[in-house]
Amino acid sequence: MQGTFTKKHLLGLCVIARDEAHNLPTLLQSAAPWVGEMVVVDTGSVDTTAAVAAMFGARVVHQAWQQSFAVARNASLDAATSPWALVLDADETLVVTDADALATALEGPPHAYALDCHDLRDDGSFSVAPLLRLFPRDAPLMRFEGAVHEQLVGVARGNVGVAHAPFMHFLHMGHTSQVLVARQKDERNIALARTQVRHTPDDPFAWYCLGQALLTQPTRSRQEQAILAFGQALGKLTGGHEGEAFVVSLFCSHAHSLVQLDRPAAAMDILNVGVAGFPDSPDLRLARGRLRLSMGDVAQAEEDLRACLSKPAAAFFVRLNPAAIGHDAHLTLGLCLLQQQRWQEAEAHLQVAAAAARPGDERAKTLLGTLGPR
Repeated sequence: MQGTFTKKHLLGLCVIARDEAHNLPTLLQSAAPWVGEMVVVDTGSVDTTAAVAAMFGARVVHQAWQQSFAVARNASLDAATSPWALVLDADETLVVTDADALATALEGPPHAYALDCHDLRDDGSFSVAPLLRLFPRDAPLMRFEGAVHEQLVGVARGNVGVAHAPFMHFLHMGHTSQVLVARQKDERNIALARTQVRHTPDDPFAWYCLGQALLTQPTRSRQEQAILAFGQALGKLTGGHEGEAFVVSLFCSHAHSLVQLDRPAAAMDILNVGVAGFPDSPDLRLARGRLRLSMGDVAQAEEDLRACLSKPAAAFFVRLNPAAIGHDAHLTLGLCLLQQQRWQEAEAHLQVAAAAARPGDERAKTLLGTLGPR
């Protein structure tokens, strides 16, 4: 594929990195066929990050870390020269599935494009959510703000339109528990999120970021703090947030934290509001179905679980848990049907769940074993 894309001069890769020498080669190799320039802002590495970046042809900019991802991101944008910017991190990998569509986008109107992020989970599966990573670099206000989980000002203010980019996506490997703990990203992100909340106390996204950061090591105290942060975020949501991926995650994380602290009624209230706003979200319907089942509301649980397996759920733009439209939905629906003594229907869903189970997950097979010959 190298050298075959004729519009690469229109696109520049913008990266910030610190001590990422082990990850950079994969990222830069994946992006090189599609971009005309690569800029890496090194925020204080003590490894060979800068040398590795230069070896792959990237322009390296050295800038001291200023406790803000937005500042570092903007330095990478300022150092680039291409009309379009592709923003990726060192622990990500670019995947282009339609080169012609990418070329058309780069020659078209100056939209900001949301790319699907395939985020590696602890169980080896990938969640999917759109993130704004491709945009016209020099369009008005197309610079970042926010200490952590930074946002583009022009998009946040509605100055630049947003479109989905079905022609490319990226893999992200840096959110597993092992990576977060090993690199102490959790404590860093909590500190940055607290700073962001102080600076923008009316921004629901800032409060959401704080809640998510607190849950990376969910002690009871941090779960309580996260619940308060999520409550602040929900209270500050306005009519302009319906299409943002973080809102679905906000409802799910808030409800899950409440369940973990044995507050199911409060969790149900949150999920009811979430489902009302996003009725096709498989994550919200699965969460509510599970909670309803645990509370003995079997009939309504079945309704939610069947919604997880519908076409609208499969097409929904956020899939935090990929198994919410597959294994987990079939497994929970099978359990729901067992409680109603609908043996044949239960068996059918449990068979599907067993076939789709991850290695070591024997729950569906165990439930099938309870049915016995009939």
